Amino acid sequence: EGFSDEVIAATLNVSGSTIYRTKRRFVEANLDGALSEARGVKAVSCHF
Repeated sequence: EGFSDEVIAATLNVSGSTIYRTKRRFVEANLDGALSEARGVKAVSCHF
């Protein structure tokens, strides 16, 4: 039924863990939760 996680990840050019997290958020919080990702702390970049 449907596509495998590997096929979805390759098609969307994302990692398998991104597919896993999105599916988990969908199960926990439905579509709205899956589409709104809580962002972590961003790394500070240094420009020289």
